[in-house]
Amino acid sequence: MDDEDYQAACYLAKALFDKHYASKPDYASGRVVWGLCDTTAGVLSQIDNMVAGLSQDAERYRRLRQWAIDSYMIRAGRLEELYSAIDAAMQD
Repeated sequence: MDDEDYQAACYLAKALFDKHYASKPDYASGRVVWGLCDTTAGVLSQIDNMVAGLSQDAERYRRLRQWAIDSYMIRAGRLEELYSAIDAAMQD
């Protein structure tokens, strides 16, 4: 993956963090500092973890995870490649 993929993943991760986590007490107070991983795979993992943290049940997690993947892929313009990468990562 190239810098364009990394930047698109970072954009999505930051949007998820800002919307759902930045106002939580530990982050808002500065006790916990959040930052982006330095690889595309690392940022995708962060996105997956944030989406999982938002889930109330398995179905909601599935929908949110699919939204995150679709949003990233649409922005990056590489749908099939990312689906394959996510599927491979889930096998590990």
